[in-house]
Amino acid sequence: MLSSVETWAAIPLPKLIKQAGGIADNVPIRSMDDALEMTRKGGKNAKWADEILESEKKLTKSLTRSDMLIRQVENSLGRLDSSTQQLLRNADEADLATAFLMCRGAKNVSNHLPDVAMRADFMKSLDGNTLCVLGRYDDLVGEAHTFQRG
Repeated sequence: MLSSVETWAAIPLPKLIKQAGGIADNVPIRSMDDALEMTRKGGKNAKWADEILESEKKLTKSLTRSDMLIRQVENSLGRLDSSTQQLLRNADEADLATAFLMCRGAKNVSNHLPDVAMRADFMKSLDGNTLCVLGRYDDLVGEAHTFQRG
C-alpha cells in the first residue's frame, strides 16, 4: 500500500478532476495539496465518502470499501485506464475517499454548469477542500459559482 505522499504523487489527480469536470487538459487548476493535508490530519473526507455511499445504497457486502470508492471514481469519469486503476488499488483508503469526493465534486460542477468556458473558469478557482465540499454537497455548486463571480 502506498503512503499518502506516494499516492498523491503517483495518481494523476488533476487529470482525473479535469476529466470528471469535463474541462480540457490544458486548463490550469489549483494545487489539491490542501485536501491531502486535511486527509492526513484526519479530516472529514472519509466520513463524507461513507455517508454518500450509504445514502446512495452503494455499499455492498460483495465489495470492499476500497473497491466501492474506486468504482465511484470510475463512475464520475466514465472509465479508468488500467494503470490508473492499479494506482488507485494501491492507494490508502483515506486518499481514495478524497479522490472520490474531488471527482464527484468536479462531476457536480459539470452537471450544474453546462457552459464549458464558465465551468473551466470556475474550476480554476477551486482548491481541493472546496472541491471535496462540492462532492459532498452537490446542491452548493450554484451558490459557490455565484459567490465566486462576486
